[in-house]
Amino acid sequence: MRYDLGVKTICLRIRDCPAEIHRTLAERAAAHKRSVSLEAVFVLKEALGAPRMSEEELRRAIYSIPSGASLSLAETQAAIREGRK
Repeated sequence: MRYDLGVKTICLRIRDCPAEIHRTLAERAAAHKRSVSLEAVFVLKEALGAPRMSEEELRRAIYSIPSGASLSLAETQAAIREGRK
């Protein structure tokens, strides 16, 4: 389940990825209890120094989640990590 956190996303395809890189990414994803795709996004964010959400953007994102909705463990952990940056 995905929630619109006010961040525009696109589909990114990586061709000819070496098997060793994919295997390492899959291992990291499993260790963090994330999908390979989500792990790749986290790795790219770390490598590129992705900008943080402002406090107001984070507040809007939180209030955009429907009442009674639940987040997965990975989504909750990601939100906590983002807030600590």
